[in-house]
Amino acid sequence: KKKKKMKLLLLLALLLGPALGQDEMPQIMGGRKKRRRFGSDGLILQGVEETLPSMDKKARMEEQYKTGALGSTDDTLLVNADHVERAEAERKPSMVKLPGRDEYLLLPDRESVLGFKTFADFATDDDIESQEEQRLEAWWGRMYMEGMPFSIQYFRGHFGSAPVKGPIKLIVAEPISMCDERQFEPMLTNSAEIEKVGGGNVYLLADRGACTFGEKAGVAEEAGAKGIIYINFDEDGNSHPSAPDVRAMKDFSPNMISFKDGKYLAKAIEKAGGVIEVRMIPIGCVTEPKNLETNKFCEPVTVEERKIEAGVMSGGYLEVGGEKVDFLMSTFGAPIKSGTFKGSLASNSGCDKDAIGEVGEVVIVDRGGCDFYNKTLNFASAGAELVVIAMDIEQPVRPGVLRWLGYNVTSGVITVGKRGGELLKKAGAGGSKVEFSLELSNQVRGGVYERLSDLVEHERGESTGWPMKKRERKGLYRRIKKELEGG
Repeated sequence: KKKKKMKLLLLLALLLGPALGQDEMPQIMGGRKKRRRFGSDGLILQGVEETLPSMDKKARMEEQYKTGALGSTDDTLLVNADHVERAEAERKPSMVKLPGRDEYLLLPDRESVLGFKTFADFATDDDIESQEEQRLEAWWGRMYMEGMPFSIQYFRGHFGSAPVKGPIKLIVAEPISMCDERQFEPMLTNSAEIEKVGGGNVYLLADRGACTFGEKAGVAEEAGAKGIIYINFDEDGNSHPSAPDVRAMKDFSPNMISFKDGKYLAKAIEKAGGVIEVRMIPIGCVTEPKNLETNKFCEPVTVEERKIEAGVMSGGYLEVGGEKVDFLMSTFGAPIKSGTFKGSLASNSGCDKDAIGEVGEVVIVDRGGCDFYNKTLNFASAGAELVVIAMDIEQPVRPGVLRWLGYNVTSGVITVGKRGGELLKKAGAGGSKVEFSLELSNQVRGGVYERLSDLVEHERGESTGWPMKKRERKGLYRRIKKELEGG
């Protein structure tokens, strides 16, 4: 009988889970989950037959597969017909039996606030009203933080409002689950921090699970937060949080990010002393971008936020020995901050993790011997908080790695050109500590150096543009001069 009962419960979970659009699985699986009674938006019914959504098993499995397949780090892949078709599908009401009671909870049939539109074109720069309309209808976006080497993609909730404009102060909810997991009631023990942080726009970072999205959003809103960012389960992917168990929220923004992005932010908040400042920029997608000078189909929809995204910092200035040089952040690793640092020259390339030994918080090392990822991973694993890589070419670069690999590197990573490396090594001669400062600045742009790098073909040692190395530049100059002089 027990096996038969478990099979029935499992079948109910598979059928009802996706239809609920919220975290009801523990309840369906027979856990001790308790629920608050709801008012006009929810109804407790006595002795009512349980009704199931009319969708066959194959279609339900395909639906779950699509939901799990949305987590590409390439956010343009999310703009596809399958996603839009799934999201626009009719949302049916569900009825769930409450554990331990002869009662059923009728979840109301609430339409999503998201339209999942693809606009014909971006609004023109002078059409502010249309820009604002497109911003409200955008269903995903990018999150930026000063010094963070990449953006984080977020999905808006099926309820609530768009993220606020301007800076957002982000803190971690306590407990991060926002749920009493013994009683399955929503809870928040650090609500006083919201007022303490101040500034108006405070968002909470919270895990998904245990209690519903709606319950957590309700507690956060009551505590004075303007939004919440849910961290998805420990799996690839993301989805739009849904909450048919809450009333409309006109001034509260629920959003979700992937598990790894969420844990990255939680660590950044911890290192920053409990709060970080982020910006959430809604992204709109168009059929054909004619009104903007761009070949991208997905962009920020307001002029103001396009300027903000264009000004995101990817580098700055490193000063050592009274001389300033440019530095660039890698596209992975911990956030970089301005300030004064003391570092040591590495005794080896860092490519052999067993040969590294003890390191300080800041390590200065030459490029070479192995790839950027393994070099920085080894130093970070040994305890380094910042790795400065001195290039063997004149310009700094932005090292990159597959996004899922980059999360393994817990240190910040920057590069300096050949001159910067020489200055750092001079300052650290004889084993001395190297004192230097970093100043983040949007005047040092990774895109500019990338365009310079595009002029060089490093494969097979053949240059197709203007070389970075001085000797190669002189050689190319002499060859071109000779050709132009006809000799």
